[in-house]
Amino acid sequence: MDPSEQYLALQNRTIDCALSVSVLASALKLHEVAPKVTILHLPVNVSAYIVHKPLFDKLSAEDRATLKRIGQEAEKKSAPHLLAVQAEAAKAMQSGKAEIYALTDAEVAEFRKGIAPAFAKMEAQGGEAGKQFASIAKKYW
Repeated sequence: MDPSEQYLALQNRTIDCALSVSVLASALKLHEVAPKVTILHLPVNVSAYIVHKPLFDKLSAEDRATLKRIGQEAEKKSAPHLLAVQAEAAKAMQSGKAEIYALTDAEVAEFRKGIAPAFAKMEAQGGEAGKQFASIAKKYW
């Protein structure tokens, strides 16, 4: 569901819950209409550095390697920043009357078992791209 529609959908009970990163959930004030917030302790915030492939292919091998290296460095530096802003967002929701609950390690393991069948479905129905995506995603989820 489009994140911009989640507030009304939660308010109108069209949906019962929504998966969101803390920063977006806080900004959209989802906790106003769904005050029970669970922190999954799973990576959900993606940093993507995107270059149009035909343009990327026109760059020299050296420039392509430099862009890849810089992208990896940027990703490593963004992780601590994302953790900090997610913690700030959780505090903001809590000050807005949200009830924050963080899953225990055992609950995270149980959650992972529950979603494991989704990866098999991705692999079976998504072709080569589905297999590639599932192999990467299941390492983190």
